Amino acid sequence: MDELTTPIFKITSSEPYKDHHKYYCIECPDWVNVIPITSTGDIILVKQYRYGIDDFTIELPAGTIDSTDDNPLAAAQRELKEETGYGSGQWISLGWIHPNPAIQNNRCHNFLAKNVEKVAEINNDLHENTEPILASPTQLQDWICSGRVTHSLAISAFFLYQSLRK
Repeated sequence: MDELTTPIFKITSSEPYKDHHKYYCIECPDWVNVIPITSTGDIILVKQYRYGIDDFTIELPAGTIDSTDDNPLAAAQRELKEETGYGSGQWISLGWIHPNPAIQNNRCHNFLAKNVEKVAEINNDLHENTEPILASPTQLQDWICSGRVTHSLAISAFFLYQSLRK
């Protein structure tokens, strides 16, 4: 299968539980989110089209952990470079979350990358087209509060980052 036909999830069902209902699970690979910070303190976000809402979003560089990635950190470093052209820096794990434990089985691993710098050109996958956007932490917080940034995983990662800063 090529990259465009490889499924990104699989739906499975359970045996009836105590209330006699059958439950369904969306089995997904684990994901990564990166909060990349430049030496001037700006956060690098990406603008990209999302088919689920038929609109553009502003979010963090992110993606799935591929079979070629040795671990979540390797995936985060790959995704940041592919989607923004930035890399290097000091990497800190912010922990992981369950994106939606009611129906999904995966985790989203969050990383902070400090003092990143431009190291390459953007190298998007065939199914994405990202545009990097710089914002200060205050701007990003304002964009979240005003509804300009609505991606829940980006918002939760920013919360973890803000908690670390205190």
